Amino acid sequence: MNVVRKALGGIVVYSTTEYADSRGTLTEAYNQRKWQESLGYCPIEFVQCNLTTSRKHVIRGMHYQIGIPQGKLVTPVAGVIYDVAVDMRKWSKTFGEWFGALLEPGSGQTAMWIPVGFAHGYMTVSDESKVAYMLTAHRHPDMERCLKWDDPSVGIDWLDRADDAIVSERDLAGKPFRDATHFSMGGGARQLRHSKR
Repeated sequence: MNVVRKALGGIVVYSTTEYADSRGTLTEAYNQRKWQESLGYCPIEFVQCNLTTSRKHVIRGMHYQIGIPQGKLVTPVAGVIYDVAVDMRKWSKTFGEWFGALLEPGSGQTAMWIPVGFAHGYMTVSDESKVAYMLTAHRHPDMERCLKWDDPSVGIDWLDRADDAIVSERDLAGKPFRDATHFSMGGGARQLRHSKR
């Protein structure tokens, strides 16, 4: 894992090296030592890995979890995605700002780390995508929240594909930023502290 760039509030975009021979390819998609060194704070453990398959123009997001928040390491296994995060931390200098990056296996950008305290989502740009994302906390449905993916007050640029978006009923019911639950240094502060930069 090699750092390509660091973005707002602790987001990190990575590249990986792909090794090819007559049998196929091998990619070191995750290396704990390199990953921890790139973050520069105390070790974090992953406890769950989710796999999704989506067709072109599907947008999943913008999801986050309160109480027991989740950090996410997102890696497309196949296809191209536009990965997006919005800072939901009230104390952050980048509160309410968003960042997006195109991720693709074998390219210069192959994974993105989203710290706890962010809403996360992505859009499939290719005909289909398969995405793995590793989580630092287990899923708790009663703590899940959804930020409206096309809230104009946030202004995420979905690569001019918003009109073509395929979005679930749940995500269509996401809350605008002004009404969404934000992270404070109160509840969940212990889990959030390591993500401050």
